[in-house]
Amino acid sequence: MRVSYLLVLSIFLSLSTVIQAKKSKRSKGKVSTKQLKCLVCRALSNEIDAYIAAIDPSKKTETGTFRVDSNGRQGKVIIPYARSEESLHDMVDKVCERFNDYAQATEKSSGKFSVIPLTTPTGNMNPDFGNYDVLPDDELNKKLLFHCQGIVEDLEEDILELYVNEEAKKLDSKLCSAYCSKRNKVEL
Repeated sequence: MRVSYLLVLSIFLSLSTVIQAKKSKRSKGKVSTKQLKCLVCRALSNEIDAYIAAIDPSKKTETGTFRVDSNGRQGKVIIPYARSEESLHDMVDKVCERFNDYAQATEKSSGKFSVIPLTTPTGNMNPDFGNYDVLPDDELNKKLLFHCQGIVEDLEEDILELYVNEEAKKLDSKLCSAYCSKRNKVEL
């Protein structure tokens, strides 16, 4: 009788261990929606910075009113094309397409979850790719595209305002304050 109790107990413990291992394997590599939105927002900010940096700085555009004032002058101003509303509207329409070339990964050194581009904006392989372990997820690109489009839709006016008026790079802390943790929050 005592042997059967020990046998049942050992079988139960073995099954429990196997179930826990499977659960931890399934949950490994999963990330919360809030964390994923934060990562997508920061990646979006990096993509916007790369888009602006890729535009020829000598390219200019006219902005302002085309009405003639009482002195016969028009209120036109020539500004860099990269930070013009025309350029940024064009970018907002296309930027989320880049998320088709992203993957989820963990940093080899820290184990921290990341969303990384597989290629650079010029089409070359990401030089930092070797620093990550890629986690396969068949649905990830759809999720990233969905979150990117949602963020762009929610923040389109803020994106235009920040990037037209700010000369600084890395505006992700201002842009992503609604999606990332409160300790990094900066009011727009």
